[in-house]
Amino acid sequence: DIIPLLPQGLKTLVLDSATDEFVHFHTQGLKSPPLPESLRTLTYGYVFKGPYPAELPPRLECLTTPYYPMGPLPPLPSTLRKLFIVGEDTTDIPIGSLPPNLEVLEMQAPCSPHLPKRLPDSLRKLVLGGTYGFGLHQPWPRNLVYLDLGDKYNQVLPPKEHMPPHLMYLRLGKNY
Repeated sequence: DIIPLLPQGLKTLVLDSATDEFVHFHTQGLKSPPLPESLRTLTYGYVFKGPYPAELPPRLECLTTPYYPMGPLPPLPSTLRKLFIVGEDTTDIPIGSLPPNLEVLEMQAPCSPHLPKRLPDSLRKLVLGGTYGFGLHQPWPRNLVYLDLGDKYNQVLPPKEHMPPHLMYLRLGKNY
């Protein structure tokens, strides 16, 4: 057994560009999951290039992807509450099954993946950054209060009676 480099009580881990090869080297021989189970927040730095672990920590609550794609995301734990998709090209990140307790989904990417046909009802904040131009499916998450459609969104919005009932913030981008 390889002794894990990271302490088992670790709650937050930020992996910047300088750490990508170092962490990749040290996580290859670790048993799954290679990251401490105590981890709640995992942020991949702007230019981190290492691969995703085969499994994410089972109690992870917040995940931020790197700018440069690292391949498909591993399965997202059911405890995940915040997902920030940041990147140059995220069209290959499958988000077809979002965790049922997800509250925040922000796609701060020039290219954003398709959203699943059904978003979790727990979702409170949805940001469609970059060039998101796909239609949005209904029904809306019943708890959605914040909706940012991004700069390039130009699809027809549903009639007001079909909009999220508790919506408090709506941003229509410059191309709407």
